[in-house]
Amino acid sequence: MARKKKGNGGKRGRNWLQIGFDILGTLIALGPGIDAAWSNIGTPQDIPAAELQIYTGFDAKNPGAGINWSQTAVGVGSVVGGAVVSQIPTIYRRIRSFIRRGR
Repeated sequence: MARKKKGNGGKRGRNWLQIGFDILGTLIALGPGIDAAWSNIGTPQDIPAAELQIYTGFDAKNPGAGINWSQTAVGVGSVVGGAVVSQIPTIYRRIRSFIRRGR
C-alpha cells in the first residue's frame, strides 16, 4: 500500500497577488520617508531629522516648536494605510470563506 505524502497540510504558498499587495503596502508606508530622503539627498546629515519630522511631527532642528500634530497624523496614517493595504488579500479571503460557509 502506498504511503500518503506528507505535505504542508494543503496550505498554498504566497501567491503573486499577495506579494504585490505587500510591496504596495510597503511603498505606501515608506512613501513620505522616501520623499524626505530624496529631498535631502544633497545634505545627507539632514536625512534623519527629516525622517523624524515626517513620521512624528517633531522638528529636531527646532525642538522648542513642539510637535506638529497634522504632520504626525500624516506619518501615522501612511504607516497604517500601508499595513491595511498589505492585508487586503487576507481580508478578502476571510470574507469569502465566511460567505461560503453560509453564516
